[in-house]
Amino acid sequence: MNFINWTKLVQFVGKIVFIMAGFLTFGDAFLFEKIYIALLVFMAVIFIRDINIVSIIVISAIANLSSELLYFIVFDSEYQIAPKLMVYVAICITLFKLKTEEFRIIISVVIGLCIAAEMYWIYTGYDAPSIYWYVLLININLAVRFFLFSRVFITSKYSSLLIMFQGYKIIRYEWFKA
Repeated sequence: MNFINWTKLVQFVGKIVFIMAGFLTFGDAFLFEKIYIALLVFMAVIFIRDINIVSIIVISAIANLSSELLYFIVFDSEYQIAPKLMVYVAICITLFKLKTEEFRIIISVVIGLCIAAEMYWIYTGYDAPSIYWYVLLININLAVRFFLFSRVFITSKYSSLLIMFQGYKIIRYEWFKA
């Protein structure tokens, strides 16, 4: 007789460890981000058979890792002109590619205002604030939004490659725009 359900025990211990780690790292944002990524990996391992949850975890983990890695690339650069230019070109390409984005016009207006402010600050020689970092975050969030809405179609297209998953079903509460 096996009286211990090891899967539930591992889940319980994992939950307690990550909750305690979250409390212990309350004032340290960088350490908390690393623990959050570890939590996402742990959750993906626990729910490895549920492709719905794993796909959401993968999208969230990639978004968090990209913002964490790009932070150091953007702010450690000696010259800020090249990263600014790359960020604004990337957001323009993203807005051009995502023609079905609901908030595309509003985001385009905001980005246009940011570009105008950046050009004005360069023209006047003002030590500009790093608003392009927030533009980069908008770009990452646009990509996350696109992949969250498209994940069902992407995973159904490549589901034959995902042998470890026992089948893919659309979550009952997913609504899509046609």
